Amino acid sequence: MNGVRTNSKIGLVAVMAMALCIGCLVEGGGVRNGHDETHREDSSPSYDTGDGNVGSNIGFGGEQDFAYFRTQLDNGVVPDPDVLQASGFFAEHHTSLPPPECGQTLCLHPMLGVAEDPLGGEPRTVLQIGLNTPIELNPDERPDLDLSLSIDVSGSMSADNRIGYVRSGLELMLDELFDDDRVAIIIYSSDASVLLPMTRVGDSREEIREHIQSLQAGGMTALYAGLELAYQESLEHFDPEREARVIMLSDGQANVGPSADDEILSMSREYNDEGIGLTTIGLGSSFNVDLMRGLAEQGEGNFYYVGSAADVEDVFTVEVHSFTVPVARDVLIEVEEGFRYTFQQSWGSPHWEDLEDGGTLALPSVFAAWRTSHDDTTDSGGRRGGGSALLLELAPRDDVPEDVSEAEVARITLSYEDPELGEYVEETTEVVYPYHPTFLMAGGYFSSHGQGVIMKSFAMLHAYLALKEGCRLFHEGEAEEAIELLSAVQEPLSDLESRLNDGEGDEDIERDIELIEQLREVIEAHL
Repeated sequence: MNGVRTNSKIGLVAVMAMALCIGCLVEGGGVRNGHDETHREDSSPSYDTGDGNVGSNIGFGGEQDFAYFRTQLDNGVVPDPDVLQASGFFAEHHTSLPPPECGQTLCLHPMLGVAEDPLGGEPRTVLQIGLNTPIELNPDERPDLDLSLSIDVSGSMSADNRIGYVRSGLELMLDELFDDDRVAIIIYSSDASVLLPMTRVGDSREEIREHIQSLQAGGMTALYAGLELAYQESLEHFDPEREARVIMLSDGQANVGPSADDEILSMSREYNDEGIGLTTIGLGSSFNVDLMRGLAEQGEGNFYYVGSAADVEDVFTVEVHSFTVPVARDVLIEVEEGFRYTFQQSWGSPHWEDLEDGGTLALPSVFAAWRTSHDDTTDSGGRRGGGSALLLELAPRDDVPEDVSEAEVARITLSYEDPELGEYVEETTEVVYPYHPTFLMAGGYFSSHGQGVIMKSFAMLHAYLALKEGCRLFHEGEAEEAIELLSAVQEPLSDLESRLNDGEGDEDIERDIELIEQLREVIEAHL
């Protein structure tokens, strides 16, 4: 979470209040759009044509789950609060954004909520920024892939069937690849070697499978060498007409050769600048989470965690289908606070950077998410692939004249490179609160796509803050306070969950509530 200017406990109470007061909402306008530079006169054949397809939400890359957090809880460990990141948490929640009818590859959807802060009695203003795309996901039409698999086969990979997860996962991935895709296999333990040079899948599918099945664990962890060798294999066979990507799998810390995070990140960045993306997959309970997350975030890729057999199918098949080929590159979201407002804090991406009058979110690439609803999960119950969200809090300035009848909350500019057109697109949107900035409407004000979207977003944020704050309190020696907080949030969150989706409830939020209860029980077990 970047740009936090308020105490985390205050933020949690305020968001809880917003969730509780969403009983009778007023919806309204408040969004003004403008498109600049590049315009589509006609829709591309790959776009939605009015057949009911509402498009796909967009993921910002980087962390795609919070499975490592869940695994630690399952093992009876109270995770460090930094293990839980908003980006990974939000990615496991699907929000039904408005239809992507902007006529562009990316559609920008800002949604505004204003509700009471019980601590000060003033309105609290939260702006949600979501992206979706009208492009239909069709795996048969994706570019050909060149995948260099950098596989940790150190001795620790023999524990808890980790090497077995890798073998079964890579076989599932192989089944999803096309004949014209190419694969290289690089293994590393005490040193690194090329087990299989870049090979066309259709020519050697069974040979590739045999190499995967032969993987055995032993030795140390030369992570730097294994990653660099995979990059070199990709660069040697680089073809700009194909999507080049390294997929690195590891369960531990680098302990042979260069081992410092900054050394590994710097080396990886040089190859990313050559056009080779990186996806990282962590296994086990002792790998370097910060390094794996950081490598994926800077490498135009995604970071996943595999902690169980159920995770294997979710990660190794979803990555090929949805998160291998970016929808857009060089994405920049610029938020300028309105004349009557000041920016307070943000949740949703570690790439957010505060500026004097707002902030920016720069992303090397974004990806289409595969989930289409809250209950659209894999056969094993996995809920990765919900997309990403950026939540921003702003506050009215102290000197707003009393006769102001409406105020611009923020001006948002989205720009990106459209891979299909090979051109840059820019869109600017103004978000307006149609009342005096300090005016609080009974029941709260929520604009745009309807109360359901905002209600779920606040519930999602509510759950995230509760989990993070509970872990923080425990690790600071305040276990009783953590239990009290977690107990207090369950009932209001359950009430809110029961009202989502026209009273049908919401599977994502239901899982969050179960996780809050599990964290409370784990903390109690440590007393």
